[in-house]
Amino acid sequence: MADLDGIRRRVERAMIAHARTIVPKADGFSFGAIDIDPKHLAVWITTPTDRERDRLARDPAVAARFREILAEEGYPPAAIPDVGLAFESQETVDRVFGGNWWHAVK
Repeated sequence: MADLDGIRRRVERAMIAHARTIVPKADGFSFGAIDIDPKHLAVWITTPTDRERDRLARDPAVAARFREILAEEGYPPAAIPDVGLAFESQETVDRVFGGNWWHAVK
């Protein structure tokens, strides 16, 4: 059986690296109940500003590269279409959620 947590970490690192080619201060995190089902993974790319977030979110090549990264890292193929990719900015988290990422994500 594949080491899903190891794959998840590699996918997260690769996706952050890709996002940084577009938005140098991008960061990110991932979470999910992948031990229940690999489709329950969410990868979040974070940016300092709303403008940077929107730039990443509106670029279809970013989402396409995400799916490629999942496949390249060996994520279970049947789960790939259901894995979530989200974008959020620190500006929005500060403005809407009082800086609390936990509230922003849930």
